[in-house]
Amino acid sequence: MAQSGSNSDHNSQEDRHTFSAFISYSHADAAKVRKLHSQLEAYRLPKGLGSIGTQNSHNGRLGKVFRDREDLSAAQDLSAAVTDALDRTQVLVVACSPAAKASHWVNQEVLYFRDRHPDRPILAAILAGDPEEAFPPALLEGGAEPLAADLRKEGDGWRLGFLKTVAGIADKPLDALVQRDSQRQLHRVIAVTCAVGLLAIVMGVMTMIALQARDEAQALRKNSDAFVERQLTEGRRDLKAVGRGEILQKFNERTLEFYEEQRKIGTLPDDSLEIWARLLHAIGEDYEQTGDFEDARKAFAEAHDVTAELLRREPQNKDRIFAHAQSEFWVGDAAYSNHQWNEAEDSWLSYKTLALKLHLREPDNVLWTTEAGYGEGNICTLELMRDDKAERDLELAYSACSASLQYFEKAAAMEPKDPGHKINIANRHAWIADIYDLQSLNQKALDQRYIGEGVINDLLKAEPKNFDWLDLWVAAQTSIISAEGKLGLSQAASARRAKASSVLDMMLNHDPENSQWKSYSKLLEETQ
Repeated sequence: MAQSGSNSDHNSQEDRHTFSAFISYSHADAAKVRKLHSQLEAYRLPKGLGSIGTQNSHNGRLGKVFRDREDLSAAQDLSAAVTDALDRTQVLVVACSPAAKASHWVNQEVLYFRDRHPDRPILAAILAGDPEEAFPPALLEGGAEPLAADLRKEGDGWRLGFLKTVAGIADKPLDALVQRDSQRQLHRVIAVTCAVGLLAIVMGVMTMIALQARDEAQALRKNSDAFVERQLTEGRRDLKAVGRGEILQKFNERTLEFYEEQRKIGTLPDDSLEIWARLLHAIGEDYEQTGDFEDARKAFAEAHDVTAELLRREPQNKDRIFAHAQSEFWVGDAAYSNHQWNEAEDSWLSYKTLALKLHLREPDNVLWTTEAGYGEGNICTLELMRDDKAERDLELAYSACSASLQYFEKAAAMEPKDPGHKINIANRHAWIADIYDLQSLNQKALDQRYIGEGVINDLLKAEPKNFDWLDLWVAAQTSIISAEGKLGLSQAASARRAKASSVLDMMLNHDPENSQWKSYSKLLEETQ
């Protein structure tokens, strides 16, 4: 804040309003910025996290956030008002997008704030576009990207991106905000569900309007179920995003306890039970990822019991068929993780049968087509991974992989812009190459790896800096180099190794602690 020479001027300056944050943005993004602005000013920090350092914050709120459309309506001189607000701002939030990058005024506001307050933070909130398309040039001065919250769906998502922005403004740890926010969500879920349950009971006893009350209660319950699933799913996702596994475990335990209690008192209708099963699938997956295979097995088994009962009640309901297919997959996946091959085979054959039933009913449904592809792909993977080589059925593996590939090629034709189908196609070619490797059919194996590489190259043409695609590309290179070496193509393998190493160095510069990428370095060294 600029200081005056006299005491009276100094006191006047101290009395002036200080902004917690100033949002710099292009007016092309006004709608999204209005939403961000209103949520920031309404947000209240959870109790126990302390206060915020700005003089205009109170009751745990962030305080006044400056946004020129909102705060300059009475200003006669826009430039003077902006610079005055920047002088009195604690944190600059730059709403980044291609429009913001092209905005002269956004760039100037960043430069002015950095010059006036070199010790104060500048946060980037990405609204649209990748960072290289969205960051104004002034943000990148000095060669380092600023701390960014990616509010795009394909990034952090609005909710987690918003919490990252709050954490930067309030100077509070993100994981603590996510933990408290997730607890708030669970409490809201419990309150809403209990209220809806009570209302359904009250409406149910209104005998004079029984049918109307029942329909309204069911509609209300259905809406609350969607709310419950959304809140619990978002809470789990955000805790995973900030790496708080121990808190995620407690959150999952509370979710399990809540639904178990709901089932005991008999308040869960069929649709709610299906949501419960989906949450059990997700929680079981969390347990698997942390190596807790026994708890994962229990969660999947309970989900299986629920979806089996729902399917028994409505055997031709495609949603029930799909839900139980997912249970069969996850039960099989838990057995597969424990190398219980026969148990995995039983569940995955059931999954395949249900998936094919859906596909045959609606052959032009892309979801059912991909499910059929996964059903065949599971059998292929199972045969490739059996510990006992004598029990492997490579003929069955090839047949299943080929069928899976055909389903995903069909899905890709239906949705040519969906990269997920192309990734599945590349993986199936890699699996077929693995089968040929086991049969010492080296040239056929290499041909399949080249085809898979071509699919990945197509993805990279559209998004050359997509690190997920680059990860797949480098992994493919390690296999191709090994295959070329077996066939004596040492010159081609050497050139490929040099290119892969260069790309991998770039990736590790971006994320030096990525363990997967570090393992690729070792694999490339082993191919020399």
